[in-house]
Order: sequence, then structure tokens, then C-alpha cells
Amino acid sequence: MKKQSIVVLIILVISLSLCGCTGQEKLPGDNTQTPSGGGTNEDFQLPALTNLVPLPEPPVTGEEKTLVLGDLEFTYYDAIFSDGIFSLGADILIHVKNNGTVIETFFTERDTDMHFAQVPNWVMHFFAYQAATITLQSGEEKTLHYFSSNDGPGEFTLNFAFWQQADQSDKITAPINITSLYESYMFETTSAIYGYVLDKTTGQPIANAEVTVNFYNGRNTAARETTDAQGRYVASTPSVDDISAYFGDQEITYRSLAFFVTVQKDGYEYYYKDAVSPKRGEQLRFDINLEPKETTETYTLDWENKVSDYYGFFWLKVDDDWNYVAASQAKHVPELNKATHFYFFDANTGEQKWSFPTGNECWGFDITQDGTLVAAGCSDGYVYVVNTNDGSLLWKKSSGGMNRFVEFSHEGTLLLTGPSPIGPDTAYDFVLYNVSDGSIVRGFSGYNNWLRNGRFTDDDSKFVVGLSGGYLAMFNTTSGEMLWDSYVGEFPLFLAIDDHDNTYASGKGRTLFSFDKDGDLRWSYRVPDHTTTAGMITPDGSHVVIGTVGAWVYDFNGATGEVRWRQRITGENVCHNAVSVSAGGGYVAIGSGPDNVLTIFNTKGTKIFEQTSALNPDPILDEKWATIGPTASAGTQKGIMCTVISADGSTVIAGYGDDYIRSFTKQ
Repeated sequence: MKKQSIVVLIILVISLSLCGCTGQEKLPGDNTQTPSGGGTNEDFQLPALTNLVPLPEPPVTGEEKTLVLGDLEFTYYDAIFSDGIFSLGADILIHVKNNGTVIETFFTERDTDMHFAQVPNWVMHFFAYQAATITLQSGEEKTLHYFSSNDGPGEFTLNFAFWQQADQSDKITAPINITSLYESYMFETTSAIYGYVLDKTTGQPIANAEVTVNFYNGRNTAARETTDAQGRYVASTPSVDDISAYFGDQEITYRSLAFFVTVQKDGYEYYYKDAVSPKRGEQLRFDINLEPKETTETYTLDWENKVSDYYGFFWLKVDDDWNYVAASQAKHVPELNKATHFYFFDANTGEQKWSFPTGNECWGFDITQDGTLVAAGCSDGYVYVVNTNDGSLLWKKSSGGMNRFVEFSHEGTLLLTGPSPIGPDTAYDFVLYNVSDGSIVRGFSGYNNWLRNGRFTDDDSKFVVGLSGGYLAMFNTTSGEMLWDSYVGEFPLFLAIDDHDNTYASGKGRTLFSFDKDGDLRWSYRVPDHTTTAGMITPDGSHVVIGTVGAWVYDFNGATGEVRWRQRITGENVCHNAVSVSAGGGYVAIGSGPDNVLTIFNTKGTKIFEQTSALNPDPILDEKWATIGPTASAGTQKGIMCTVISADGSTVIAGYGDDYIRSFTKQ
């Protein structure tokens, strides 16, 4: 607000106290042109907000508690509740400070099995985001973070233990009560957002534009309105003050409790604006400019192919020149323990070149950049490396059990995978194989975690691994030295490294993390739903795109962690490996389930193409339903399981759960 005289301020305060509003202040950054002859409060027929209801009270309250362990001081809030809409799981935060003059080390339970003994069976996921051994410098503070998914209603207590002595004789315990609520809270209308929707180029009002005011996590809509003939909208909403009051004194890990506003209108680019924060009793003026669409791009089906197996495609991988596409088959767990194949196609025509038989599904899959070799890590206990010219086996190695990850170095000389047996009772957690002959270049032991993901840096000098239990670490490729490590809750289903050696990781822990080349946290962002392996970045890290099981797509600025745009797509879930981004971030291809829906967005989040293919019979899935029931993760079993997009966004290839592969070309 501009600085005004004392007299004007007094008049304004008196006026506000009488009408219960804060005037017509516009949010910064929109610079709209109000159409002539309109724009007063009366024109918009704003709701009366004079008789406000009391602020919400939190359904569960607790107290801040303090524990002391030597010179270490632990503070925490002892009663946490989660809501099935507004928080989707409980984030438990315990703050630790070293009040002493020397370095202090303490220990805590890291193994989530210890915590699972304390949680009810309706908690599907419980994660810790730090190691079992923690060191603090003098005066240093750290926050311990735990997450309980709370997949049903109920109440339980978790006892968090900390000690410094080896015999735990000095152990202290922090009991924290967790309450899970599954009746969604109904907020009262205590504020309003209103304004014009205008054409950014002409300044003219836009009628019939859909304006949606979304709660901060996107899991519920506060208001959805359509503009009138004069381009006006009025959205009655709760205030951010009400939302904050509902949570009480417990800490919330979402970056903000403010609303985000989206606008969709044919002929215009998608509009996204977050951090919209109407105060209690405020009628917040928020005018919106829409950018006209400059192009009418669309995609058409170029070719399709169907294989005879009924496992469904799980991964697609293309060579750098986009001459070939390799495809593996798998279903979401539990494993079906049936023989299947992985395939090799001409990317331009869809012609199948060959298929290679395996004893079970293959979750691990990769192709060399030059397209000469394909590797598969399979549930039959083997790693395969196959020549692509004729589909012949170059070599295979036992993994001593299920293998779910393989990754070629950029030069194509190394293969990162694991585990790999050393003897009858021992195994490397992960290894680097010599691609030419399958010999072990270097093995890594002692982490006692299952390799689930990994990536090489652009120059292959380093690589990062994501292991079960949430362990994340980067290593020097030549020496094998560990350069840094951290924890991200559970193993990272999505893992990427940009060409500045920044790492991005997320999974079922509901938080997307970014670490710099030294392993220091750059930023994190709490999402309401967990990601599958659905994520992709541009090489420079400027765009980080993830999809969630709640069918949301996020495009982040990789440097800051700010959301460029987010949208909820058609379907129940973004499927496992069904996010791909063109090299410059100009196009994003998303596959969803349980229907076969392919959606393509431009860099502004505008939907430029959506196509739904018919679902075909799936005998394997029918057999699985007979065992585990048809309600078990249908959206992760059916639909478009994987997508790849060319560097210029001109071609998208999609792999389907019902054994089709299809290629779409931009027109």
C-alpha cells in the first residue's frame, strides 16, 4: 500500500471497521487494466463479512516439551494430528541444540522397523529423514524429521529415544501422541477474493474463464467460479488465518498455507499464481491477466504396436539419436513370478526388431547413449546385457535375488547395479561392472541397504545411489570414495542429477529434496502425495517435473524450488515412469491411470494435447485381482506406465500397461 496521510489512514480504518473489508488492494505483479466504467465493490456484489465466526480450534492440542541430554536440549510438540485432506500424514519435528562448548554426538533409532513396532497397521509408511548417529557442533541446531502416513483414522503414541552412552544408560524418551482424522474439516467463509480476468494484450475482459482457488496442497478446492460477461469473478473463501488457527501450535512442513489460483480458458495460456493470502475479514482484490496462446500445437498418432505378453510395459528407453526404443515389462508389486520379455523397436516405424526372454519382470532397465547395448535388472535374480543389433546376450550376472536397478555410464563403459554376490553368504550392496565383459570394477559393501536407484554425473566422474531405508550417497567413480551422504525418508523412487552435479530426489516420503554437489541441502518441498518413479529434469536442472499418486504434476524451478505451475491431470495417478520433459523444458508428457490417458503440456502448464486409448483385456491383471482384490492400486497397474519425449518435444512415445506402445508426433 502507498504511504498515506494520517487523516486518510484514520478514515480508512473507520471505514473498514464498518464494512468488514480491506478495500480493493491488488496483489503485486499482475498490473491489470481495470475496464472503464467498473471496478467498485458494488459492481462485484461482494459477500458481507461483518459477522465473522470464531477462529477454528485445533481438534487436538498439546504442549511444547523440553528434554536434556548432557549439553543437548531437545524441544518438541507432544501432540500431532493429521487430516485426510489438509495435511495427509503427520510430520513430526524434534529440534536439537548443542548448548555446550564442544562437539556432541548422540544416537537414535534409525531402523524404521523399530518404529513400526509402535505404529498401527493402518500406517503404511513411516520414515526418518536422518541417520542414527548425529553430531552437532557447539551452538549448532538441527531438526529431526519423521513422517507417518496415517492411512486411516485412529490414535497412537510414538516414543522417540536418544542417548549418548553405548549402554544407553542415559537414554531419554520423547513420547508424542499422533491422531489421524479422516473427517474433512469444513472451513467457514471468512474472506473473499475478487477481480477481473483480462486479456493481457488487449486489456479486454474475458467471459466464461474458470477461476479456481485451491488450498495450499491442492487436495481440495476453496472456490471455483466462472467469470461473467464483464470478466468479473467473486470467490468466497476461508482466510489463511483460519487455516493457521486450525493447525494450532504444531509445526507444518508445507512451505506455505496460502492459496494458489489457477485459470483456464480456451485460447489462452494456463494461469498459475501461488501465495494468495486473504486475511480474515478481507475482500482481496486480485485481477488476472491471461496470455493469449500463440500456437495451436497438437499431436497425432504416428504408429502403434502390441506385443503378445500380458505383463504391460514399465520402462521405455531411447538412444540419443532417437533411432531405437527399448521397452521392459513389469507390474506393480506383488511380483507375478511369470516369464516375460524385454523388447527393441525402431523408434521411427514401431517395427519390433527383437525380444529377449527373462524368467520374471524387469524393473531395472537402461540403454547406452549410442543405442548399442541394453541392460535389464530382473526379478528372476539376473542382470542381462544384450547387443541391440541382433538381440544376442553379451553377458548375464546373478544378483543373488531380485534386482531392480541398472544404469549405464554416459560413456557406456560402466554399469551401476546391485546387489552382486561375493560368496555364499555375502554380497556387495552395489557394484560397477565393466560393460565389455561383466567383470567387477569396484564393489561397495557395508551399507546393508538394497540399491533402488542411481545416476552418474554428466562427466561420469561421480555417481549417486539411493538405497532402501532412505539412504542417499554420492561416490567418486574412480576411487570409490564416498563424497557425501544423506537421508530422504524411504528410497528415492525419483532420482536425478543435473549438469551442475545437483541431486534431486523424492519418493514415498512426500518431500522433494535438492542437494548441491557437496551434499548440502539446497531446498525441499513438501507435496501431499508420494511420487512413484515419475519424475524428470532438464539437463541444466532449470525444470524439475514430478508426478504424484494423487494425479498432480509439478514443474519446479530447480534453482530455487519454487513452483512454476502445477496441475491435476485426468486419472487417479501419474503412473510409475510416465513423466518426461523435453531438453529445454518446453514440453512435458504425462501418462496416467487407470485409463490410458496421455497429456502433453507446454512450458507454461497449458494442456496442448490429451488422448485416451481404449483399455485392452489383461489376463495377467485379472489373475492378480483374483489374489489381491481389484481395489489394490488399480491406478498403478493400468494406464500409461512410461513416456519418453524427444529433445525438441516433437515426438512422444508411450508404453501402456495393456501391452501397447504408441508414438505421437507434433503437428
